[in-house]
Amino acid sequence: MPLKAGEEGFSLLEVIIILSILAMFAAMAVPLAGRLEARGRERETERLLTTVREAMLGPRGALDAGGRRVLAGYAGDLGGLPPLRRSVWNDSVKRWEWDIPFASEQEANAFWASGMGQPQYLWLAPPDAVRWQGPYLPEPRDEFPANAEHLRWTFGGQLTDAQFTANREIEMRQTAGRLADAWGRSLLFFYVTPGEAGTELFQGTATVQTTVYVVSEGQDLRSSWPAYRLDTPENEDNLVLVITPQEWHDEARQVETRRLLQTAADALVGRFGPVDRLGRGLLGGFVGDHGRWPELLVWQDGQVPWRQVTGRWEQNAEGDPVWVPPTAADLLDGAVYGQPRGLWTRDTDGNGTADLPLPPDPAAAGSVLLGFGWRGEYLPPPEGSGASELLRDAWGMPLTFRLSHAADAEPPPEQTLKIISAGQDGVMATADDLLEIVPRHFDVRRHPPAVPPENVFTVAGRVVNETGQNRFFRVRLHASPATQPATLVQMVYGRLTVDGQIYGNAWDFSLQVQRSSAGARLLELVELRDYDPRPLYHDWRFLRRWDWTTVFVGSGGTATPEREPLVLRARDVYP
Repeated sequence: MPLKAGEEGFSLLEVIIILSILAMFAAMAVPLAGRLEARGRERETERLLTTVREAMLGPRGALDAGGRRVLAGYAGDLGGLPPLRRSVWNDSVKRWEWDIPFASEQEANAFWASGMGQPQYLWLAPPDAVRWQGPYLPEPRDEFPANAEHLRWTFGGQLTDAQFTANREIEMRQTAGRLADAWGRSLLFFYVTPGEAGTELFQGTATVQTTVYVVSEGQDLRSSWPAYRLDTPENEDNLVLVITPQEWHDEARQVETRRLLQTAADALVGRFGPVDRLGRGLLGGFVGDHGRWPELLVWQDGQVPWRQVTGRWEQNAEGDPVWVPPTAADLLDGAVYGQPRGLWTRDTDGNGTADLPLPPDPAAAGSVLLGFGWRGEYLPPPEGSGASELLRDAWGMPLTFRLSHAADAEPPPEQTLKIISAGQDGVMATADDLLEIVPRHFDVRRHPPAVPPENVFTVAGRVVNETGQNRFFRVRLHASPATQPATLVQMVYGRLTVDGQIYGNAWDFSLQVQRSSAGARLLELVELRDYDPRPLYHDWRFLRRWDWTTVFVGSGGTATPEREPLVLRARDVYP
């Protein structure tokens, strides 16, 4: 169009200047856009790493009432970190195949060190984990399905550098069913534990010392081994999530399980610390009342539902207890495993009939006051019935009670009852097991030394005969349910008076005991009516009890009477 008067067009120089300015702005904008895009992908990858951590451990900052960290996610449900699973690319069908066995230990070590394992059980249910409450993550999809189409997988052990690089790129880019970063590359997972001389060991499952590294190769799409080390140029832009052992250890449940173990130990032998009036330690709980360990019982095929067997407790896929044959170590010391059902029920075998006796009633005529018996629930009954009626730890796994030397008629002094939690991983005999050992310190043994007098503990007191008749009295200490009462027999005169004074109707006894179970033991003054000194003619149905009291037997062989001075009386009128 022709210019009108007074109008001027752009000169060639002006056009060139404007284009140059636009080109300069474009040159500045392209890197800026690239940086903005890279930063956006970094943020998206950081968000993904946080999501992975929460799937493993639950959200940060979750605390219980005591201020202890509480785990959720996979670790909260299953008690540990998800195992890293191996996958191998099948190039013919263009998909990953999982759980391909390793050809050698070297191949396994190399694979775990590569970081290519994936925690597939965060989104896929394990075949044998009843505690799994997932999925904790949605199943990963390949957001960039075309970024590996130009690559070809090469099989074989002897690969050229180019073939190895192409295979590695396929592993990094084919991310259907694999967790990937915002650049579409597989996240690298390393489970690392310290080795000897400062070395690092890589594995597919976590142990108590395992540190977890989850790595994105970042914007440059490359890394050098090991990818979680940021002190090399290729790794400077890597994004690394670190989970230390302290973070994934379940502190709250560990503390609660230790409390449960201590509560079970208290139910067995009483709380540590109670003393008698002279400051000597007392024994209580089931052992204090019964003078022996409770039987350890297992559910066995529904026949006489609970019974004692030799073997080891394990758990099947459904979470039910299963007993397997004893190990060589079990056979060596005659150990048995089971649950001490006597801590919460008298019907220990579950057949509807009480198996543990109640203590005798002192007021009942003609009863033999043994003193041993079940005095109520030492623990609240656990939830469940049948095979599931089990004491459990804070992870919901049954506690294991192991009694050593149980098969011995005369168990050695070092016999122990161990209360074991399989710990956070739910697997017995691993480093995270929690243990409470209850020694057999309730078994007071005294053996005669080479030089008399015998090394025994003594219960000393006085018997006063106020019946007015000469009588053969017996002082009996019911020291252990496994042995006969420690007994002394003495004829004590009745009322003999001279000038109004009473003589000879008291007996100062000194009862020496070589074997006892610690606890509150009963001492009684009894008489056999129609006493015949010949043993074959003793008839215990005609036992007459005149008096009784309690003697506290300490684990060190001390004997403290409940009342001081210790006097047993036979009065005018039979009680």
